[in-house]
Amino acid sequence: MLSWECMDGACVASFPLIASQVPHVFCFICPTHSLDNFLKNVFSDQETIRVKSVKSGDNTDFDWGTDVFSKPVRDCWEVIKFVTHHSKPLSIFRALAKDPSTWEGNKVPSATELIKYCDTRFASKLLMIQRYVLLRPVLELLVVNPGYKVWASLQKAEVKVSAQETKQTIQSSEHWESCELTEKVLSPVLKILRLIDGKSGASLSKVYHLMAMLSTEYEKCIPGMDETVRENMHALFMARWTYFHQPVFTAAYYLDPQFIKGEGNVDEEADFRTALRALCKIPNCPYAFSDMMIQWASLQTALRVESHGLNPEEAFCEAARKMPSFEWARVYAYAWPAIQFAAGKLSSLGCSASGCEHSWSIEGWIHSKKRNRLGQALVERLVRTHTNILLEDRLDQWRSDVLPWELDMTIEEPDEPDE
Repeated sequence: MLSWECMDGACVASFPLIASQVPHVFCFICPTHSLDNFLKNVFSDQETIRVKSVKSGDNTDFDWGTDVFSKPVRDCWEVIKFVTHHSKPLSIFRALAKDPSTWEGNKVPSATELIKYCDTRFASKLLMIQRYVLLRPVLELLVVNPGYKVWASLQKAEVKVSAQETKQTIQSSEHWESCELTEKVLSPVLKILRLIDGKSGASLSKVYHLMAMLSTEYEKCIPGMDETVRENMHALFMARWTYFHQPVFTAAYYLDPQFIKGEGNVDEEADFRTALRALCKIPNCPYAFSDMMIQWASLQTALRVESHGLNPEEAFCEAARKMPSFEWARVYAYAWPAIQFAAGKLSSLGCSASGCEHSWSIEGWIHSKKRNRLGQALVERLVRTHTNILLEDRLDQWRSDVLPWELDMTIEEPDEPDE
């Protein structure tokens, strides 16, 4: 059996011990936590950002010292606090948000409420900025609304000052440009984070591919951003990627049908071989490392000459490329059983610790105030039972890139008994 341990940074000290005792267990930091830490880093205005290396344990300091992202968040937060902390502006805001004439094409969006950030939620500041930019037409109408002006004129001096500052912020084109730049630059990070942390499904190969694509984008010039800031941001991004990256990500990427025809660099090839060596250490593994490498070379030759059905019409048609890695290997890599074995093992690995986070949420729902005298052992058994009930209904929907426990697990409160 191949296994994996995905934890947050607090558990990194246990990785060498696990690897020494069980060499076929892959240990890596949760990508969700690493990406969230990257967002926290760029939303700060500290002069230097310190990132610890998982492999060496050494700390590396990165230059930052800019408010290119922190200032829009601060200004946005002040506006949101002012609007939501006063009932009259909030009432006018909600009325304008639900008025079709406020929106282009008279189409009211589904989300019309401002979001407040929360430090314990992943990417909450970026989510706040996204919603804030979406509701820009409402905010601009709010500060010129006659009812709002009358309300502001009747307030105390300090409220009037806050109202004037809010109006200046909302009517500042420079402010909106900085908010839009923040959303444009960091939204791809949120996309990856949501894929990893959510229930839509993610695989090691997809995570590696998306991180590589985003790294390439951050290497390019970004309109509206200073080059030094962009270079520092890219260095931070690479540090956070290196923090959670392990060879198993690269190996899964190599065996994914969407990317198997790509040519990797020397480092990727080394990662691939490292992961296969670990795979061969599984108890009772039927293949040696040499078997896997010989069959991998044979498969690469077949891919180049398009033999064994490895052509665009069969193995790489649209339907085939969407197949889970283990299914694709079972169908099209029949001549290379060692590669089938590797693809089947690597494609089944999860890529984040979100399953644990979800279980803790379920535990909090079960161990509520009404049931606060339940023992911990009983609570853990109830969590396991609850999860197994959901799994039983969803096993027929299983896909290698959508694990059963990542499917919809909305927890609804039980109906109150009739009195």
